[in-house]
Amino acid sequence: LINVDNHLGPEMKSTGEVLGVAGTLEEALYKGLIGAGYKMRKRDGVFITVRNSDKAEIGEIAKKYYDLGFRIYATEGTADVLKKYGIDAVSVKKIHESKTNNTLTLIESGKIQYVISTSAKGRIPSRDSVKIRRKTVERNIPCLTSLDTANALADCLKSHYSQHSTELIDINHMREEKLMLKFTKMQGIGNDYIYCSTFDQEISNPEALAVRLSDRHFGIGGDGIILVCPSKVADAKMKMYNLDGSEGK
Repeated sequence: LINVDNHLGPEMKSTGEVLGVAGTLEEALYKGLIGAGYKMRKRDGVFITVRNSDKAEIGEIAKKYYDLGFRIYATEGTADVLKKYGIDAVSVKKIHESKTNNTLTLIESGKIQYVISTSAKGRIPSRDSVKIRRKTVERNIPCLTSLDTANALADCLKSHYSQHSTELIDINHMREEKLMLKFTKMQGIGNDYIYCSTFDQEISNPEALAVRLSDRHFGIGGDGIILVCPSKVADAKMKMYNLDGSEGK
């Protein structure tokens, strides 16, 4: 639709829902965002422009993206706020301030992976905020119009989850109770791993389990997990999974 603002109102935010089921909030959010079409890229830049009422909250959220290694771009007023949080934000001119170097040309440059825009919703096509959000649709760039969503996305990007380390759950056969996992944690010369035997227990998704258990704040804590598995040529064999869910080589 031409000249229509893609900023969603409350009545439309619950339309087209996706479901993410997991053992942790971060993994469930990751699944939900992937299901909604997000590519979950962790490179290049994030462009931020927020209304005055959101400037008190945007600093902590932007800091998460900055700490992940994203280059932060912002309109002048937002950039001034972000610099107070130690964020070296690149100030970008508004559309009417420059014809060759402004927010639209930045979005068209290919440097931006995410746009956070909470400027007031409106039906006036000439507004900068409407033009920016329209341009993100044309360029297929995720445009976050809510600080809650922007914060949730940052937390998911910060986690070690990926499409290869999330557990596939059949909602038709979900467990009614939690399973008891037998493990032993061992450490040596600065490395610590969580050992699990598969001789007497089944571990269906070691990639997701490695991410969850290796978390030193909310899991057991470690550099990864090691599965002790049956072998046809020896007493046992081991499979190692790093804390990001990737299999050790």
